[in-house]
Amino acid sequence: MNLLNQLFLTHPYISTVDATWIFNNIVTAFISSLPSPTKDSSQKYIYVFKVLNTIMGNIARAKGTAVENSPNWTDAVQKHINGA
Repeated sequence: MNLLNQLFLTHPYISTVDATWIFNNIVTAFISSLPSPTKDSSQKYIYVFKVLNTIMGNIARAKGTAVENSPNWTDAVQKHINGA
């Protein structure tokens, strides 16, 4: 433990880099675990989903939010036909 303490005192930026890396992994896991928007999702959720995934570099996931690309496409068409 003393050796680890000396390492952080000698190289104070190591703990900052580690903390940034850990925080980035937590944020990435949180954003990646957001469920994809469905036909019932609000426009606000779709917008937040796209923005967060774009910021984190999940470009394909951010652009794949169109209803046509989702497994809910048939339900969405039926909902539109029924006028709901």
